Amino acid sequence: MKIRNGFVSNSSSSSFIISIGKIVDDNKFEKYCKNNDIKLDDDIFKVKLNDIKEDVHGHWNVSYNDKKECVKVSSFQSEVSLYISDDNDEYFVIDHRGCEGDNSFEDKYGGTDYDITMKHFSKNINNAKRAFKDVDSGIDVNTSECSFGAGRDG
Repeated sequence: MKIRNGFVSNSSSSSFIISIGKIVDDNKFEKYCKNNDIKLDDDIFKVKLNDIKEDVHGHWNVSYNDKKECVKVSSFQSEVSLYISDDNDEYFVIDHRGCEGDNSFEDKYGGTDYDITMKHFSKNINNAKRAFKDVDSGIDVNTSECSFGAGRDG
């Protein structure tokens, strides 16, 4: 029988980017996506508040923060949230969770370095992330939130 000494784990290194912003002008938002080559997919999408309340997306929940109802999105290391003003609200979301394996974030000396930049993510994700800061995107940039990083996810 073989016995392994030292660190043993079934977790892996993962990157993530989670963002949420309330869409305040859908026509402006659709035009912005078209003009900035943003493709909606499994990681980048629009979602209605009712879908979140019905738990269509597993990483989402509606809860209370400071006695106000809010939408919260969680990754394995971070959380973003927005206060809810109306049940008819619609949100633009990035919910990307990569799984890079055990050694993807090693530095040149064999240590682990989880300091990543947006260059780590795809062009589509980078294009979408810029919308959360652009006043011409149709998103309320004053309340939108974004978090990204990497680490061990288990």
